[in-house]
Order: sequence, then C-alpha cells, then structure tokens
Amino acid sequence: FQIEPKLFHALALYRAERYDDATRAMRIVLQLAEQIGNRWFEGIARNGLAYGEFLHSGETEHSFAELMRAAGIFHAEGDVFQVMELQLNASHVALAAKRFDDVERLLNNCEATATLLDNPYVRGGIALVRGRLALARGDADGARGHFQDSHALFAALRASKQAAEALALLNSIPAARRRRS
Repeated sequence: FQIEPKLFHALALYRAERYDDATRAMRIVLQLAEQIGNRWFEGIARNGLAYGEFLHSGETEHSFAELMRAAGIFHAEGDVFQVMELQLNASHVALAAKRFDDVERLLNNCEATATLLDNPYVRGGIALVRGRLALARGDADGARGHFQDSHALFAALRASKQAAEALALLNSIPAARRRRS
C-alpha cells in the first residue's frame, strides 16, 4: 500500500502549515492503516489529524479525545516513545482548553518517560508547556524558570525555532519589580 510515503507527505504538508491538504492526506493514511490493520500507523494518523485540527482551528475537545485515543493505541502496542509524544501534544491542547489538572497529569507522565529515555528535546517541550501553565495560573516567576530551562535545552540541541520560542516567551514576562530600600 506504500503507506510510509503518504505519511511523510502528510507530515510535510502539516509542517508547511497547509492544514487542509495535510488533513486530506492524513485521512488517506488513516484509511490505509485501518484497511491493513496496522495499529502503529493508525495511531500516527490519529495523532496527526487531531493535533493538526487543534493547530488549524483551535478545536480542543475532539482533538484531546482523539489524542488520548491514539495514546491508547500506542500504549497497547508498548510504544512508550509515541505515548510520550502524544502526551506532550495533548498537554498543549489541554492547556488551550484550560484543563490544568490534565496538563499537569500529562506532563508528569511525559516527563517520567522523557527522563527515562534521556530525551532532552521532549524535556524542552515539557518545560515550555510548564511555563505556559505557570503563566496561565499567574505564576510569572515559575514561568520564567521553566522558559529558561526550555531555552537552555533547545539551544543546546541547536533547535533554533524552539529555542527562539522559549526566549520570546521568557522575554514577554515583565521583569520583577525591584523593592525600594
């Protein structure tokens, strides 16, 4: 069925922010995965469709449910790396929906796996979401620390887009006022 080239094509369309084309392409991948009974590709396609829907339209409830469904597929397959990736994606969606307890739970699970797998890229993403969560909760100092951690991790990996995002978020936090003596 040549599912891999179709998947890579759909992912490239997402990266190019051509969401309508990417969604059509990813639906083809999902249909093929279901036809041949390949659960791994089904999970990848569901992740792509759900996260793409969130990025494109901001829809959270359906996206979150589909990401959790895909995480369940990978959990059943024993693919802890994909579960971790899906938990990180789902944490972005949960944060947008102001489901802060879900964000915490997802990040804690994701962080345990990222540490076990020694994955600094995912740890940088976790720190970024933790910073956004701290901001949403009104904790500027906590957010500052998380954004600093995220920036350091991404900069060390030479992930310039992600490092720039963390730095921009860090710089968006007003400096703490100095107390007058």
